[in-house]
Amino acid sequence: MTSQQSELALSAIAALNEVGKGESRTHIHKLLYFAQRWGIVEETFPYSLYLHGPYSYDLDQELLELEAFKKVKKFRDPAGYGARYKVDGIEVAEQLKRLAQWLGPKSTRTLEALATAEYVEEADESKCVAAVREVKPHLTEAEVQAAVDEIRQRRPEFVLHH
Repeated sequence: MTSQQSELALSAIAALNEVGKGESRTHIHKLLYFAQRWGIVEETFPYSLYLHGPYSYDLDQELLELEAFKKVKKFRDPAGYGARYKVDGIEVAEQLKRLAQWLGPKSTRTLEALATAEYVEEADESKCVAAVREVKPHLTEAEVQAAVDEIRQRRPEFVLHH
């Protein structure tokens, strides 16, 4: 665990806490994935394509260490969907907060489609949809197309303002 990794993980949790949605591991992973890809934060956590889209083993380890050292509070999701994280007293950069406002309310399935579309990033939209469907065949063509469209619409809002 590096201090930079700790700070980023804590900031991501704090941003999602401020939004009041999406404090799950999946949301934390995707928030930091997009923040790194779009240059909002420095690339600190390596990602690879995994079960629900891009995933960082290092970030998961960081979350475990933050929990072990009592720097975050982990609690059960009231709806029964795994764990949620909470942290107090962390300042959050405006861009990270805006990203959390966008991603926080999204379902795990939608996050998977969005992050995987960003991960495969093809210049040709039809090839991007096909590439995502190749690695995520359980996602429908409509879901993937909607994710590709949303990524292309939202990316300039974040990439141009950092």
